[in-house]
Amino acid sequence: MLRQFYAVEAKVSAFKQGRDVHSIIYKVLPFAIFRGRTFIDTAGLLALLLLYTSNAFHFEIHETYSFYREQFGIFFLVLSFWYLLTRTRDMGLTSLRMNRALFFLLLFPFMLSLWSFIDPGVPLYGESGLSGTTEQLGGAVGFTLYVLRNALLYLPMVLYVHLRGLNRQEIRIIALVAILVAPFSINAYLESEEIATIATMGLLGETGGRGVAYNTYVPFLTFSALCGIYLLFSRTIYLIRILVLPCLAVVVIFCLLSTSRQSILYIIAALGTFLYLTKHGGRSKGRWLNLILVVLISLVAFSYIIEGYDLGDKFLDRFGRVDGFIDDDGGRLDLAINGLLMLNPLQWFTGAGLTSIINSGPHNDYVRWSQRVGIPLMAIGFMPFIIAFRASFRIALLSRSENTLAIFITLAVGFTLFHSFFGYPREEVNQALAVYLGLAIWFGAVRDGLFISTSRAL
Repeated sequence: MLRQFYAVEAKVSAFKQGRDVHSIIYKVLPFAIFRGRTFIDTAGLLALLLLYTSNAFHFEIHETYSFYREQFGIFFLVLSFWYLLTRTRDMGLTSLRMNRALFFLLLFPFMLSLWSFIDPGVPLYGESGLSGTTEQLGGAVGFTLYVLRNALLYLPMVLYVHLRGLNRQEIRIIALVAILVAPFSINAYLESEEIATIATMGLLGETGGRGVAYNTYVPFLTFSALCGIYLLFSRTIYLIRILVLPCLAVVVIFCLLSTSRQSILYIIAALGTFLYLTKHGGRSKGRWLNLILVVLISLVAFSYIIEGYDLGDKFLDRFGRVDGFIDDDGGRLDLAINGLLMLNPLQWFTGAGLTSIINSGPHNDYVRWSQRVGIPLMAIGFMPFIIAFRASFRIALLSRSENTLAIFITLAVGFTLFHSFFGYPREEVNQALAVYLGLAIWFGAVRDGLFISTSRAL
């Protein structure tokens, strides 16, 4: 053991040559993320990683215990109060500055609470499916509290990350955990629903994704796919790339076989954005190589998985032709337009009430919140994501050096803005965490100074 230790020490000494050994180690080892962080900081990050991992297996965990997310929320709330008290004690009240995004993020649930007192409680789409909603919370909670709970559930996490900050390595470890856990989550999901396994995923293509929640669970996986794409396009060691590539291929294939067009469209948009905007000292070979690797490995894995299976009509209709991919089956656009037309002129500004729409209605979160609280308050609800998206996108465009982190955060915040056109991600079990995690990462990057200047490398 001593010989091995001294041998390693000699190698490290050889690399010094006037440079800081620690900087080399922390550049090479992405797992060395706790340098300069306190025990509370470390515990908070580990809790964040555990929450994401648990959420990826929610469909199994909730059968035995469904309140784990609330417990994480309490934990992050305690940490947030600790940070507030510590910062106030050390730096005074002047250190507690609130940016516009945080202001709107806190204003929205406050306004919802006021709105709840005038909620008429008349569902726009009838009573169907409402009983199952309260059963998720034990059967003793009203519909209004259910909506408020969804709006408040992950705010402690966002507030904690805003106060704590996230450095580049911590953001990378979050992304790495998100993509590495995805294949295991997919396999567990398929087995729990008794649909298939990863080895027999070809059945999904044969049945056209039947039985898969392609409007809820599958879009959540696009956040994991985004994390994998970010790690591939950023400067990282080859070991990470080797781990990420097969995981990303599994996620892409699962999204494809599930026939979730919005998920595939988001992944394509993420790949295209990184390919077009990534800056690595003016070199583009690496970008094209990453794209070729993702496509090639996905095609090889796809051919292997569907071997022996016949692709179903639904799969071929959606992905076999362009008009099938963009076809608005089910009349989603019509449902969204009709949902707005159900409101009288005054309700366009006030809404029909928080509980006017719960489980039914259009798969469009912009329309759903307009129906509930009116267009002005709906806009306030999306304002934090719009502010974060614009700020990070601007930095991605103006950065003079590597800008992969800015692109990643832009797309992570854009996750909500995009998927809200096709569903209601802020209320879906799996997607909600990705919604607020993307926003939290932006807050953390801003707090840690990664977005102070548009001229510095991101």
